[in-house]
Amino acid sequence: MKQLFTLLLLVLVGGSTMAQMAHPGKLSGVLSDSLTAAPIGYANAVLKNGDKLISGTAADGEGKFELANLPLGSYTLELTFLGYRPKKLPITLTAEQPVLQLGKVPLNSDSKILAAVEVTAMKALVEDKGDKLVYNAEKDASNAGGNAADVLRKVPTLTVDLDGNVQMRGNSNIKVLVNGKPSGMMARNLAEALRQMPADNIKSVEVITSPGARYDAEGSAGVINIITKKGLQGFNGSTNVTTGNLNRYLGTNLNYRKKKLGISLSASGYQYRNKYSMESTRTNLVNGEPVSVFEQTTWLITPVLVATAK
Repeated sequence: MKQLFTLLLLVLVGGSTMAQMAHPGKLSGVLSDSLTAAPIGYANAVLKNGDKLISGTAADGEGKFELANLPLGSYTLELTFLGYRPKKLPITLTAEQPVLQLGKVPLNSDSKILAAVEVTAMKALVEDKGDKLVYNAEKDASNAGGNAADVLRKVPTLTVDLDGNVQMRGNSNIKVLVNGKPSGMMARNLAEALRQMPADNIKSVEVITSPGARYDAEGSAGVINIITKKGLQGFNGSTNVTTGNLNRYLGTNLNYRKKKLGISLSASGYQYRNKYSMESTRTNLVNGEPVSVFEQTTWLITPVLVATAK
């Protein structure tokens, strides 16, 4: 039994020695940064013969790598690591020089110099800037074809009824500015002015819920600042139609602007039914005592047509 174990051990040792004699090549080196000379740990080292992989390994934390039991011949050593340019080295292992120590192998950083960095971000539809609330109307595609009243209906804290009356948190004591300045048209008839202003001309709407002392008592409930787009030129218009069995409305506005010349034309017609009732009561008396009571109620509906043009 002892002799059999000794024979098996000799066979294994002999086989290992023959394998080492068949592949005596060995390759080693240390990877480092070409600028700082700092070691590059855990980089990849791959030995190839054309497209055929012969051997490969990863460097340790100090950048050292070693490939052993290599057959003699000519190869290509490929060194790669994230953030560095790949490097290829021709390697030749011969019987006269089966062991090759490359020493320090520098890798060049793969950094690129950018001419400029442009950061692009889209504004939110509604922005809370502390002292005011901003609704970016130009970012809302659903405003196309409407008017300023339609835009204000989408602004938080504001409500606009069918007649164009604007309220802020239930209070109608508000001040409306255009580009930060008072507008005589807005002051005279706010509802009509909002219907005449196209939504496409509005860039954003600022709502100041706590106005400062520089605003008069007219804006005690809050201030609305309508900011229009700059340099708008050309022709635009809109038409609004409301229909029903009691009320009908047709309105249109046309605007033309060329440099410093601006022309605006608006026309509207409103038909409604004036509905009211009339009641009458008749009591018959005999000797001062009521004997019968007659009650009558009449409902009257009168159509009314109102048309305006400016």
